[in-house]
Amino acid sequence: MEAFKYTGEKSGIDYQSISKVVNLMYLDGPLLAYYVGKKGENYLLYWIDNDGMFNRWLVFFTETEAVYKYISKKITLYNLLQKYCSDQIAVVDIDNEIKFHERGIIQKKSLGNKYMPQKGSYFDLLDIDCSPYSEDKAICKLSTVKVREKVKVAV
Repeated sequence: MEAFKYTGEKSGIDYQSISKVVNLMYLDGPLLAYYVGKKGENYLLYWIDNDGMFNRWLVFFTETEAVYKYISKKITLYNLLQKYCSDQIAVVDIDNEIKFHERGIIQKKSLGNKYMPQKGSYFDLLDIDCSPYSEDKAICKLSTVKVREKVKVAV
């Protein structure tokens, strides 16, 4: 896994008290997940790497409105992370028992292009797990919403 230059600070996030709201991107496992803390704080967990023991995630602090803009395709994931997330990012390794091990804080500018999503990375319902066993049923229901087409009526 990539070695980061950590700031020496800790995030202060209580990982035991944050709860997953929904997986926003899924491919053989979650790639982007939206979490909320007990005090209403919003986090995006973005999977970047793994080894035999851990999955490495970046934890971004953000606002509910920014997540809504992403889900409604008003902004890309790239824009969300660049413009609507804190400049300080927690690097967390999660083990097979779903225990969080914070490695430290990095600055967003140190990510470079390697771990940032592409600029045209809009939300897509096809990127989430809508299987019958999925815990993301609420957002999967969005895929069943029909959009009415405007019909021109002759006058």
